[in-house]
Amino acid sequence: MKDLEHNLLYRMANIVFDQLTKYDIILFIKTNR
Repeated sequence: MKDLEHNLLYRMANIVFDQLTKYDIILFIKTNR
């Protein structure tokens, strides 16, 4: 049960991190223009 919880948190964190990095890259490109 603990493993499952940890896995879910890990996957959620990965998704959030992915979205943040994509957003950061877009922002970076926009500000560099």
